[in-house]
Amino acid sequence: MDGCLWRQNVFQPRYPCRQRPPQDVVGELVDNYTLDGIHIDDYFLPLSRQGHPFLDSTTFRFYGQPFNDINDWRRSNTDKLVEALYNRIKDTSPNIQFGVSPFGVWRKKAPTHSGGLIPVRV
Repeated sequence: MDGCLWRQNVFQPRYPCRQRPPQDVVGELVDNYTLDGIHIDDYFLPLSRQGHPFLDSTTFRFYGQPFNDINDWRRSNTDKLVEALYNRIKDTSPNIQFGVSPFGVWRKKAPTHSGGLIPVRV
């Protein structure tokens, strides 16, 4: 592992070196294909679990300025990536739609008209 991945091979936008590749992929798509839209899912960082913290405190000390709170810094990294993708799409073709799935954690319950899933507070 090169320091840019976590135990489950999770992409981490906290590293500046990891901001560019997704932009390049989106750029190739919008430059070379006729698209109606681009949608991304699971763009958030994994939640820390007891005994399995998200291992980025060292990186926060190096890249975290001007943030005092590591969670604000994490959100900012994700926001920057989403904004860069949006701008890359719209700079090429303002008509291409861009969407991001909302964060949600679900658990099963008895089947209902919504498919038996209900939101869970984390």
